[in-house]
Amino acid sequence: MKKILTLFVALLLSSWAHAQITGNSLRLNANANYVTVPDAASASLSNDMTWEFWIYYRCVNGNTAVYPLTKGWCGSTWSYYVEIQNGQLNFQKINPGGSGTCPNAPLARYESTPGLIPFNTWTHISIVQNGTNVQFYTNGQAATTTLTAGSVFTGIHTSPRPFIIGAYQNLGGSFVGVPQSNMDEVRIWHTARTQEEIQNNMLQELIGNEGGLYAYWKLNETGAGAGITVANSAIATGATTNGTTVGTAPNILFVDNSIVQNQLPNCDPILWLKADAGITLNGLNEVTQWADQSGNNNHAIADGTTLPTVIPNALNNKPVVDFTDDRLATPLVNLTTTNQTEVFVVYKGIGANGFTPMEFSDDVNVVTTGFYIADQDNSCPGCQNDVSAGLKGNTGYNQNTLNQTQGCAKIINATFDKSLASEEVKIWLNGVLQPKTPGTTDANNTNNYGSHKFYLGKRSANCTFCPGVMGEFYYAEIIVYNRVLSPSEKTQINTYLQNKYFSGTAASFVNVPAMPTFNDAVYDDNVWKHSYNTASPNDVIASVKDNCLALGTRNDTVYVAPNAGIYNGQPYMRRHYVIHTSLNPVGTKKVRLYYTDADFADLQTLLPSLTNHNQLVVTKYNGANEDGIYNPAGGTLTLIPSAQITTGTAFGQRYLQFDVSGFSEFWIHTGNTPLPLDLLSFTATKRNNEAQLSWKIANMQQVAGFEIEKSTDALSFSNIGFVRTTENNDYNFVDNNLHENKNYYRLKILDNDGQFSFSKTVLVLNSDKMHVDLYPNPVKEELQINTTTQTFKYEIYDIYGKKVLSGMNESAHAIISCKAFHKGLYFIKVDADDEIVLLKFVKE
Repeated sequence: MKKILTLFVALLLSSWAHAQITGNSLRLNANANYVTVPDAASASLSNDMTWEFWIYYRCVNGNTAVYPLTKGWCGSTWSYYVEIQNGQLNFQKINPGGSGTCPNAPLARYESTPGLIPFNTWTHISIVQNGTNVQFYTNGQAATTTLTAGSVFTGIHTSPRPFIIGAYQNLGGSFVGVPQSNMDEVRIWHTARTQEEIQNNMLQELIGNEGGLYAYWKLNETGAGAGITVANSAIATGATTNGTTVGTAPNILFVDNSIVQNQLPNCDPILWLKADAGITLNGLNEVTQWADQSGNNNHAIADGTTLPTVIPNALNNKPVVDFTDDRLATPLVNLTTTNQTEVFVVYKGIGANGFTPMEFSDDVNVVTTGFYIADQDNSCPGCQNDVSAGLKGNTGYNQNTLNQTQGCAKIINATFDKSLASEEVKIWLNGVLQPKTPGTTDANNTNNYGSHKFYLGKRSANCTFCPGVMGEFYYAEIIVYNRVLSPSEKTQINTYLQNKYFSGTAASFVNVPAMPTFNDAVYDDNVWKHSYNTASPNDVIASVKDNCLALGTRNDTVYVAPNAGIYNGQPYMRRHYVIHTSLNPVGTKKVRLYYTDADFADLQTLLPSLTNHNQLVVTKYNGANEDGIYNPAGGTLTLIPSAQITTGTAFGQRYLQFDVSGFSEFWIHTGNTPLPLDLLSFTATKRNNEAQLSWKIANMQQVAGFEIEKSTDALSFSNIGFVRTTENNDYNFVDNNLHENKNYYRLKILDNDGQFSFSKTVLVLNSDKMHVDLYPNPVKEELQINTTTQTFKYEIYDIYGKKVLSGMNESAHAIISCKAFHKGLYFIKVDADDEIVLLKFVKE
């Protein structure tokens, strides 16, 4: 069931972007396929009404008018319809005092601005009728709503006809105008809902007893074809308004939304090949056809004596097509219409020789026609480990080259624009525009692209200067457009590819293959390299993301003591680690250290103040005593604070993720300094209209006491009290003078010699309703969440709706590391006791 529809409100942009939606939805693929709901007389009508639904509006609809919701048709029983045409939302209703007969029915037609409903992304639509007024909302934001025909009136003409989801019945009795799209969560209310009411529950399933809810179809059924009961979950009307599917199995079905989201975010590629769809294999696991997913039938087939193969789960648990001196080719494709082409290729080169992931050329004379993307390494004289893109022509040669590390999966995006006088070729590596290669020719090419084939793999047969044997490489996805995309379109596609191939980890360590790249205890999924115990492959030790830096041989060891240990009064987790690599190139790497909930609970026995995984920090020791026994002598200690750590789960275990420049011994504990620690914890909670501050110390020496400082803005603090040190390790302070809303506190730790240091800042919120505060905003590394509730869930989404982080917090305060986030706008949903707060923040 779709307990939470994980979309976020784009507060800044007044629009919404697509996100993952769990559960099933209704897919409609052709006319005469729809859901019909019996509905007598005016039972579904009132003067104040709201219609709500989600729609994933696919490119195939083009300029065609489609009808997500309709009631009646153009005659005496015509009532209303919801229409979308080329992204424009329209709503038409018939005056209750009229006959509804065409073509002169007394109607009111309301239209939005064109392009309001984007292709290939989930959009929430609300149409609110409040007396004489009609207002559109998309994704909870008010949209322009203009009366373009007829006159303003109250109510709607009654109709005994069925309510239809996904079609319109015309005068001839045919059901047409099906939205070739997915629909979800259709709701009808007998109230004019406010914008706040729409936003408050559009993100989650309803209970069914909400005030004014007339009908509610979750569309979370399973199966395909006619005769499936579509349940009405509104308690007020119940099974009397259940729907029934009409149509054929290929054209009406319920599908998991994870499939829906794996759609290309732009509408008009001329070629779209992806290794997770359209592969035809022979009995030798060789690819005989790679089917074009663009709808243009530019299928790539064998073009040589050898064929590539498929490697499953090779790149972020996704399959790849493996080329070694192999070649596939498409039919002839004509690119002369625009003289502009944009190409996206996701691939990984692993061979010793140069290779050409993509070439558009005439196999008779490759030197003078078409364009290419090439990848070479040091075995090719003068190649200097580069990726390049070039346009061949009669009067000039234009090339961009970028240096990169061979053997690392990448996204290459190239544009070939013959309409320009110079700089005809531009290339991006993983979304970053690369500089022009010094000394390359900028002359404009005069020849047309013509009709050529796309060659994949080994270059054309008549390429006399190409190596005889190409290097081995993997294709994951190829997308080609017969135009140059806008910056926002490039961003959409790069985000789609980045999320698909370069986020997350492999699903499981079951049946881990032997990977000789490092040693037999390291599994490389082309995103992370995971170490595990060979005797127990599901027991992961650590994961390293090398960011394409060569680390050489790697050996990881995990030490698990019976219980948590104590060093100079400071407890540390019983599980600790040593990671060694034979090479340590300059640059940042990412590390994940794995531990279990039992490890965490064991540490809590010594640290009752430890309530959340994001309180954990790591001490990194680099020295001669990297033996699993904590001894800081003769080495360097580095604290990795919680602000620089991302917490999460993978392979059924917990992990801490952070950046390092090198590898050594790692110890997990809490606090603000490396082991041993002085200030173990500092918390503030509201009880009985007071702020109760508590802190715990250990190994405290030469400290005179603690000044308690308070602020309303976390910038300007004033002293409100002093606590002297004693022989105890636990301290408390009560502030009974709370300000409304925000109360910030910190400790000023005073040494006997007059020096001082500050603790972290904590916040107490003073409000009757749930209040959520984020700071700092914008954030560089650490985002703090403070609420007036003691337990809450949170989910963070980027601007494209990708969930980047989620968690449960069992206190009023949470600290989240944002260091790994890309710069830009993010959205956070905080959920506690059926109250939801949506906020935005910016990562600098």
